[in-house]
Amino acid sequence: YNEASRLVDDGVDPAAIDRVARATFAAPFGPLAVTNLTKVRIALHAQRNLSRLGAFYEPARALAQLGDADRAWTIADQPPALDPERERQIADRLRAAVFLPVLQLLDERIADPAAVDLGARIALRWDDPPCATMDRMGREAVAALLRPLLERYRVAAPVSLDRVGTLLARPS
Repeated sequence: YNEASRLVDDGVDPAAIDRVARATFAAPFGPLAVTNLTKVRIALHAQRNLSRLGAFYEPARALAQLGDADRAWTIADQPPALDPERERQIADRLRAAVFLPVLQLLDERIADPAAVDLGARIALRWDDPPCATMDRMGREAVAALLRPLLERYRVAAPVSLDRVGTLLARPS
């Protein structure tokens, strides 16, 4: 939801972001609709707690404004049409913003890839969970998605990036 909020900061319509997110993650709800359901102020509080982890985790301006005002996102029923290239850019940013913390938590051995995907399937109802998606995309494609985030926020590439392609492989 923080990267979705950054996209709002960049002028992208919230309904368009949620539509692209639903398609990208095969999910019933986009990140902004989810934060409306759980309260934007709670999402902001969680994001502020994560901000000690670095600039990538600093709350987006739009998230802070809405959360501090205890308001919800305005998400139109009919999102504006976007050209396919713009939709791809939004999808890439959202994927990268999910993949980076997933790989970081794998580095820290907080959870294994199967548990991450199970959580995404059950809690978020994603039919296309992150570790399976990364394995399907392959290391080079995931590295290319992450590169702008790593450079922008001066974050080291997660070591688990080297496991992409075999994250969900069963050890023999």
